[in-house]
Amino acid sequence: AIEKISNIYGEIANKAEKEGIRIFIENERGTWVNSHEVLLKVIKNVNSDYLMINWDPCNLIGETKEKPFPDVYNKIKAHVGHMHLKDGKIIENKFTNIMMGKGEVDWIGQFSALRKNNYKGFCVLEPHFGDRVESSRQHIFETRKLIRISNKD
Repeated sequence: AIEKISNIYGEIANKAEKEGIRIFIENERGTWVNSHEVLLKVIKNVNSDYLMINWDPCNLIGETKEKPFPDVYNKIKAHVGHMHLKDGKIIENKFTNIMMGKGEVDWIGQFSALRKNNYKGFCVLEPHFGDRVESSRQHIFETRKLIRISNKD
């Protein structure tokens, strides 16, 4: 399946290159891309600067025994060009989205590493619970707080 998937993404990456755009594969809970091994195989098979990873550390909670940061991030960081920012944890054996900084992702360490690695991609807040406006507002506030704390390193 990885060879077939790589061929499909290779064709897409070639078209993207001709248009001067990048495409991203997001690591996603419960799908074929729920591990860094699969992501890296596809990225390496395609071997294009126009195919990168949309890194969502929260999507690995409960999917693997590895910690999203630093364990998985350190394996994929060279290929990350876009990020989703949210947090979550396992509650009563079920994944639950919660407020940034209150879950299992080490966001302070992650933000610090992004700065140290000279990350130039995008970060998009992705709250998945509560009132959309108020939850988004609170996520912005909490994310800013985490970034300020990570800047102290």
